[in-house]
Amino acid sequence: DGAFYGRPIQLWYQTAGILTAIGFAALCTAGILYPLDWIIGIRLAKEDELEGLDLTAHGESWEVAASRAVGDLVKQILEEQGTNKEKIEDNGSFELHYTPSDSNAKSFSVPLSTRQTTIDFESDDRCWK
Repeated sequence: DGAFYGRPIQLWYQTAGILTAIGFAALCTAGILYPLDWIIGIRLAKEDELEGLDLTAHGESWEVAASRAVGDLVKQILEEQGTNKEKIEDNGSFELHYTPSDSNAKSFSVPLSTRQTTIDFESDDRCWK
């Protein structure tokens, strides 16, 4: 029998169980985090928080990650179409076009076929992006 079928105390037992689980989890978490904070510290320096963890811990910003993601997308599309970079440069442009589902929002295009000289830091070669 449950709380609505003749045994309403069951609802209180379940509530007490839930609160006990929450309390246990909070105590265990505090038991781990407080000693860690006291011994080695678990918070970043204020300057690192303001600058951002991507840049301070990994040495890159979100622009770099976004650029790599777009570069990988362009490479995948070119491979699927059997097109190489020289064909794009000779025959026109290659761009990403975004059309929002909201008719009031503006769509935009990002041209991707411009030739830029960049340095590939892994192999120290010049590469096309």
